[in-house]
Amino acid sequence: MISVQASKGVARRRIVLLGGPGSGKGTAAAWLAKRLEVPHLSTGDMIRAEVSAGTALGREAAGHLAVGRLAPDDLVLRLVAERLRKGNRDGFVFDGFPRTVAQAEGFDRLLRERATLLDRALHLEISQTSVEARIIGRIGCSGCGKVYHATHLPPREPGVCDACGGALEKRADDRLDVLRARWRIYNSGGPRLVEFYRRQGKLAEIAADVAPERLYAAVWEACAA
Repeated sequence: MISVQASKGVARRRIVLLGGPGSGKGTAAAWLAKRLEVPHLSTGDMIRAEVSAGTALGREAAGHLAVGRLAPDDLVLRLVAERLRKGNRDGFVFDGFPRTVAQAEGFDRLLRERATLLDRALHLEISQTSVEARIIGRIGCSGCGKVYHATHLPPREPGVCDACGGALEKRADDRLDVLRARWRIYNSGGPRLVEFYRRQGKLAEIAADVAPERLYAAVWEACAA
């Protein structure tokens, strides 16, 4: 079992996690941020918070979301700039940002303006086929949210959560058509983004189709390098 306590030998780091939909970025980012004792940041969460608060940025973002568009690069970068202004430049783990090369270039400019640089870009490698196999059997508890898999992590009693006894059900977003649409979007820009960080010498490739403990060990090794 890998400890989630911050290592005395590893300074606060500035990390971004990249990868296709369902690659495990969110889970790995949350784990890594806790171990590094830095904020876990997600532009999706930031946008939802702005929309909920009814800010000018939130209203602008809501207009795009209402018609099914992703928030444009300049809006996302303004959100990130505001977050960095609040003091997160000394350490963070970004989950799923940047999404495009334009966002990555803009992010580099924002960091340089604050006299700092990105340390590492961790790319969680997994095939679309493997992700589809994951979600086909994935079920979640309607009570506590614990996630199971019909084949790889089944509950002791079919349809019943081991932790709280709640009913297990298929998650609404675990649909192949939704996943495949998200992969089409990712494939339109994701590989170029990976190459952008490879050219900078900041990229670490990590096999993500492994057990969680092996993934966390690989993420930590790449981050601490």
